Amino acid sequence: MRRNQLGDLPYERDRIGRLNRPSGGLLYGEWENKYTASLYPFVANLVAQIIIPANPRRAYVLIQNKDAANDLLVNFGQKPSAFNGVIIAPRGNYEFVGGSFGGAFVPSDSVWVLGTAAAMDGVLVEGVLPVE
Repeated sequence: MRRNQLGDLPYERDRIGRLNRPSGGLLYGEWENKYTASLYPFVANLVAQIIIPANPRRAYVLIQNKDAANDLLVNFGQKPSAFNGVIIAPRGNYEFVGGSFGGAFVPSDSVWVLGTAAAMDGVLVEGVLPVE
């Protein structure tokens, strides 16, 4: 048997270290997820509306357009329109990941939506940092 081929390289999960143990991976209590997530279903119409208010602890946002045929317009801190909104295609989504307080890519402003048709279903997932 030949050694030192690509298939012989160890995986990181197989190395013994602070977070890895030969018997079964992560040890209880070594890492704790302190973020919380909330799911906000909404119905977008032809009139712009706020679906969640501003939140300075926001660290994650996912907005999904569940409509199969129409675009959804989204904006932060102000009403969306055809000229100043992000367009989410049918069955598409828009995601921001920051991961820390005041994350560089996650707006803390209120989230506004505007449907290009009446009664469009959507969902927003917001992840927030804990109060410490």
